[in-house]
Amino acid sequence: MAKADLHIHTTYSDGKFKPEEIVEMAKKKGLALIALADHDTIEGIPEARNAAKEAGIDFLNGVEITSDFNGREAHVLAYAFDDRSSSLNEFLNEQAKLRINRIHSMLEKLAQLGVNLDYEQIRTYAGEGSIGRPHLAKAIVEAGYAKSMGEAFARYIGNHAPAYFKSDHPDYKSVIKQIHLAKGKAILAHPGLSYSVNELNDWIFQGIDGFEMIHPRHAYHLQLKYEKLANEYGLIKTGGSDFHGFYSKDHVYFGVVTINTVLAQKLVHLQSVNATQ
Repeated sequence: MAKADLHIHTTYSDGKFKPEEIVEMAKKKGLALIALADHDTIEGIPEARNAAKEAGIDFLNGVEITSDFNGREAHVLAYAFDDRSSSLNEFLNEQAKLRINRIHSMLEKLAQLGVNLDYEQIRTYAGEGSIGRPHLAKAIVEAGYAKSMGEAFARYIGNHAPAYFKSDHPDYKSVIKQIHLAKGKAILAHPGLSYSVNELNDWIFQGIDGFEMIHPRHAYHLQLKYEKLANEYGLIKTGGSDFHGFYSKDHVYFGVVTINTVLAQKLVHLQSVNATQ
């Protein structure tokens, strides 16, 4: 079975490794097809695509977009889109602004708690990529306010912590439309972590193209559940390791939590069509 991993993060969002390093690791693991799924940015795609071509690995355009689903944060994976799309690039630029504003708002809350940090230092941790809470957590640890990133989240910036700030993310329906405008397919990321059956039906009604069936936190019965649902509605099934690279479990999953490349052929074909238009 030829293996594919369609959920990989790099230094362009909250991953540890650069795109070319990911490609090198993917080749060693015997992966035949990969896709980046950096948060709200496609800046790493050209670098990864060129490296994959040299390594003889198929590459699929991908991004993980943050949205709002009935007041909750929801992640939508986009695949096979035209990365030259002006509407998608403008949309992602707005997403980047939301992320920057969120960090500033959390820094204000942290200051009220006696945790004083410099935005520019956090920006340095993010590098060229989209800034997020993991970069803020790293700054908290480096400044000595927590002993680990886990403690930083638990004490300060986790979803129920005192310095948490919820951004006004775009509605999930508009995110699906943006992906379709860029000629891509919208896939609901790791649905097993968040959604009831009725909520999944809402996603289907609003035009979601598929579900992330395989994920490290999807037990076998959940995989079967999303496979059945996708088959029932003629939707796409995807999967991947959700690799970030910071924890030992990430490396255990990478190259193991995969899907058969046969499942991704529709996406690969769509991307080839988009590339010639």
